[in-house]
Formats: sequence, C-alpha cells, structure tokens
Amino acid sequence: MRWFAVIVSLLLWPVVPVQGQTLPEKLPLIGWLRIAVPEELPGKPLLDALAAHGLTDGHTMRFEIRSAEGRTERMPELAQALVRDGAKIIIAFGPDATRAAIAASNAIPIVAVSAFIEEGLAGSLARPAGNLTGVSILVNELDPKKLEVLKELLPAFSSAGVLNDASTRIPERPGAMAAAAKHLGISLMTVDVTAPPEFEAALAAMVRAGSTAVAINASTLFATTRRQLGELLRKHRVPAVCQWREMTEAGCLASYGPTQKEMFELVANHVARIMAGAAPNSLPIVQPRYIELVINLKVARELGLTIPQRMIERADEVIE
Repeated sequence: MRWFAVIVSLLLWPVVPVQGQTLPEKLPLIGWLRIAVPEELPGKPLLDALAAHGLTDGHTMRFEIRSAEGRTERMPELAQALVRDGAKIIIAFGPDATRAAIAASNAIPIVAVSAFIEEGLAGSLARPAGNLTGVSILVNELDPKKLEVLKELLPAFSSAGVLNDASTRIPERPGAMAAAAKHLGISLMTVDVTAPPEFEAALAAMVRAGSTAVAINASTLFATTRRQLGELLRKHRVPAVCQWREMTEAGCLASYGPTQKEMFELVANHVARIMAGAAPNSLPIVQPRYIELVINLKVARELGLTIPQRMIERADEVIE
C-alpha cells in the first residue's frame, strides 16, 4: 500500500518547466490555412524554410496546418478557430484562405500567397493595408504564357482545354487567355471546377470536345491535389502544362512558373520579420524572382509525344 501511495503522489505531482523552457501550449502559434494538404510531405517545405530563421516547431513556436480538405465553404470556420486559439500569425495559401483570414481578424498578421491585385485583396503591392502581406503569384502573366509553352512543346496542336478553379475571381484572366489563344491560332474550352471530385468529369468533357492538350490555371487546389490530377491526366492520355515543378513530377507534361522553394522562403522571411516585431503592412507584398520551365520526358514517352530539341535545351530541368 505504501508503494501505491508513492506512485499516486508522483502521478499527481505538478509538472514544472525547467528554467528558460517554455511549455508547448505556451509557444506562439503559427497557423497555416489552406484548401487542402499535399499528399506528400505535408508542411515540411515550409517548416524547413521557417527553421532557417530559427522558428522551429515545438521549440520556438507551434505550427499547425488547418485544411479545408478541398471544401472552400469550411474556410471561414477554420480561420475563426485559429483566431480563437490565439494564433500569432496566420499563413494563408490561396484566395479563399486569404479572404477567410481577413474576415476572421483585422489584428492578427496574415502572410498570404495569392494573386493580391487580381483578386482584389490588396490595392498595392508596395503598400499593403491593414494586417495583410505576403507573396504574389503573377497569375495574369503566367497563365497565358502556359498556352505559349504548350504550343512550343506541341506545335501541331490547335485545341486546348483550360482547367480553372472556380473559387478564383480574376476578371482579367479569361480575356488574357483568349487573347493568347487567338495569337497562337488555337481554340479554348474552359471548364470550371470547385473540388477534386469534379476533376475527372472536367477532363473527360475536354477530351470529348476535341481538346488535345490542357492548360491548368494557377490554383492552390490543383497544386495540393497534384497526385490525383496527374493520375487523371495519364488516364485520359492528355498532355498538360501546369504551375509547379512538383505538378510536372506528378504527371503533367511540363510546368512554367515560380519554384515552391522560393515561395516558401519568401513566406518564411515575412513570418520571421513579423515575429521579430515588424508590422505586416510595413512589409511589401513580394513577387518571385525565378521562373522555371520543367519538362517530363517520361510523360511524353507514355503519350507517344516527341518534344522539340530546342525546348529540351531551354528547360531548366528535364525529368527522365
């Protein structure tokens, strides 16, 4: 019985942190709000970028991913939960996450990755207002450029499907895409989707309509569901140009856009400066400096396509 009493007293003994050590629940919370979590390495690239600034999960901060699991209607509740949980900073990827974070708090700093000007989220990159800053993804410049890349990769094609995330609200994008298509002498069929279950029907509709290639518009939804999207592209045997290298690795024929590594580094730099005391509206919304072309020759061989040698030589990376 004496041993039983000793064990009970030890179990009830209060836990006191070592001097200079902070309990995990007392660490500042950095919440990452996003439409979906990538199928592989969720959070690791951003965690690595934050760690380079001394922001380490479980030691100098708490890092939590709040995912809407592809359902945009869940964004407001997830953003509000981060506010209730006392988030020090909210990282928001995509327009829906950014809008939800803005609506949830006008005080907690928000570091977003989005098309700020095009989506009407900010009036100026140099002087963002309120509690918002982040990284712009150059949508209006890069999405039409993907059509040019498709035409250079596949000179004979004349009809393209455009897979578009309906949650994006960029009034200039359809006109810019149409102008690029007219200049290249190709016809376009744009199909809007809102969630992953709609992807297959969209691709099937494009193929039935005669589209022989697909341009995938910039979207956090597509980037995070790249494995599923890549499998469907292979199933329907349709070549596609997308946004990120990681999407090309997953099954697109090629990608043309910024590097995710740089995007995460830019986000982490803003987060670190805010954690050090900077106001978010004192930090300009930045743009990526590097745009890369990646070609997947394995996909080309699967589809029986021959890529012009000049494009292979021009590519920043060729996946064999």
